[in-house]
Amino acid sequence: MLDTYFGPDGYLSTCFEGYEARKGQVAIARTISEAMKTGQNALCEGPTGTGKSLAYCVPSIEQAAKGKRTVIATANIALQEQLVTKDLPFLEGGPVSFSFALLKGKSNYACLRNTRGLVAGEDNTELTSILEWLKGTEEGDKTELPFVPTLDSWGTVSSSSDDCDGKHCDFYDSCYATKARRRADVSHIVVVNQHLLFAHLSVGGGVIPEHDTVVIDEAHKAPDIAREFFGFRVTEKSVTRLKSHAPTKLALEMAESAFEFFSALSDYERSSRYQKRLKSKAVVPSERLTLALGVFSSNQSAIVNEGCEDYNCLCSKCADAYKAQKRMVQADNIIDRVNLAMDLEDDNSVYFIERNRKTVALCSKPIDVAPLLHDRLFSPMHSVCLTSATLTTGGDFSHCKRQTGIPLGCLEVVAAPAFDYMEQCFLVLPKDLPNPNSDRFPAEVARAFAEVIAQCDGRTLGLFTSYRMLNATYESLYGTLPHMLMRQGDAPRGDLTRAFKEDTSSVLLGTESFWTGVDVKGEALTAVVIDKLPFPHPHDPVVDAIDDWAGYCVPTAIIALRQGMGRLIRSKTDVGVVVILDPRILSWWGKSFFLSSIERCPNSRDIADIRPWLESKAA
Repeated sequence: MLDTYFGPDGYLSTCFEGYEARKGQVAIARTISEAMKTGQNALCEGPTGTGKSLAYCVPSIEQAAKGKRTVIATANIALQEQLVTKDLPFLEGGPVSFSFALLKGKSNYACLRNTRGLVAGEDNTELTSILEWLKGTEEGDKTELPFVPTLDSWGTVSSSSDDCDGKHCDFYDSCYATKARRRADVSHIVVVNQHLLFAHLSVGGGVIPEHDTVVIDEAHKAPDIAREFFGFRVTEKSVTRLKSHAPTKLALEMAESAFEFFSALSDYERSSRYQKRLKSKAVVPSERLTLALGVFSSNQSAIVNEGCEDYNCLCSKCADAYKAQKRMVQADNIIDRVNLAMDLEDDNSVYFIERNRKTVALCSKPIDVAPLLHDRLFSPMHSVCLTSATLTTGGDFSHCKRQTGIPLGCLEVVAAPAFDYMEQCFLVLPKDLPNPNSDRFPAEVARAFAEVIAQCDGRTLGLFTSYRMLNATYESLYGTLPHMLMRQGDAPRGDLTRAFKEDTSSVLLGTESFWTGVDVKGEALTAVVIDKLPFPHPHDPVVDAIDDWAGYCVPTAIIALRQGMGRLIRSKTDVGVVVILDPRILSWWGKSFFLSSIERCPNSRDIADIRPWLESKAA
């Protein structure tokens, strides 16, 4: 069937004049098709420009022709939107009929129960705008809003799995989230994000429809996202939101014990005894809190037992029982999680305290998610295919295999680069820069940025490994450039990217979220400047707990560096320069690991060589 799409007389050739099949795209499509047909798993690396999305969508359509469902999971909203608004609608015109749907987590949809009778105050113009939008929306999806709502505003009008009353809600039939799920239930291809996929796996299923095959795009992010969902996060609010369903005396005890426990956690986190993660048992007393929650759980259990024998009954007693059951599970989960963290029970988990402004959370993440993914993702599925522009390090998939737990014997393909980096890209590793731990490094980074911007007449994307370095560089450059200067945080990410594309001499500075997913073709992006090699942060509790630091952190940094560099060349007509300001890349290990893992291209040690190289390309 692949030839009916990619062949010389196939569907793509009828849509594009002068069509020539991309060898890398076809190679990935054939590998994924073979994996899905034979019940194998696959690892597919396709550099920028390969056309990965069509390469895995067409085999998914092959499965649809057999009546099988494929879930496609991405790591960012932009790729989700591309799939459901561009790629899959385009393929609908092809020779095979299929259906597709986009499914998001419940918190992405407005909740009709929560908005019933809701009136915004005169000073809350954002909530007023949301309520006005709700009068005309059909999907109820917050991405339809013409602005990015604050967490407070959207939290007022949305719901979550914990709060949802399911079929016992008065608005169940007209619920936006329910309608999205119904569309997914009858679709051959369901597009989700990785967060929803791993949420589905972490609770044992039920979040997304049953399916036969899975494609995970941007799979280099999968292990870190999986850690979020196979771990936990408990806050004081997790407890106090339950107390409104408890008798007065018990509710007071729940509130007081939660305040006592989390205040003690906060004090401990601020003390010198806390170093990145919990390393001692019972660092604060927890018995009062767990006892109160245990009484609450028993209280809810009594309500559950009052329901009818027929669990599907929609009477008022069963509605109360359904809600009590959820609250009981939530209380039991909090008890289990607090006990796990205080006893450090799981050797494969790291327990830590996360501070957010004035509040703290008790958190956990698995150190190694490979066994969990092997058991919950790969073993039950007919076929799982992982793809990304950056899955290999040092020329092979060994790091990816260790991190994901993909079974031995999977199919593998690495597509050849779609672009000519020897002609299109110039690498500059400036000489005489200090080591990143030097006091002189921030000033030298700002100076080097100014030189690159001057050489490129603006048109520069700065990628930083920390907000501290980003802000220091921004403050140094602000008011000194004849170009618009923007930084992450001053506006929503999408707005910044659009402004950067439209003002073709502008400069944009960003951190982690700008290392991936930014797609700027043409003259608006001529230089990508990277301040430091993107090693995982040493204060990350998972990093702190990993025994083989180099075996984890070096490959992780290589993949992140390749992602960052991949922002530059996005089409066959793009030309540009990558500047890396970290002198460690020229050490023996930097050359061995980092330089050997990136595309070969002309290079220089002098920023002043940038303009002559660009002029030679223009000529």
